[in-house]
Amino acid sequence: AKVKDAIQHYGLTADDLGLGKTAPNKSSTFPTGFGKKVAKKTRNGTAKPAAKKVKFKDDQGHTWGGMGKRPDWFKAALASGKTPEELLAKG
Repeated sequence: AKVKDAIQHYGLTADDLGLGKTAPNKSSTFPTGFGKKVAKKTRNGTAKPAAKKVKFKDDQGHTWGGMGKRPDWFKAALASGKTPEELLAKG
């Protein structure tokens, strides 16, 4: 009841509350991309991808950041007797 009274008092509409057919005003929310990693621009204005950190690597050049499903090369290395500590990327 208090909410309905406040809506009536301030003259708000369903669109103002984000409940109407049109999208709510985006200017009142965080900027686009807020909290997301975005590509940085180089001096000539082109975008370069954000660098990904490598946590594990093998001697054949395979790399993995340690997040998500284990890649096949990592599982094969473990099956051959290597430990995760031996596969840690140095530096």
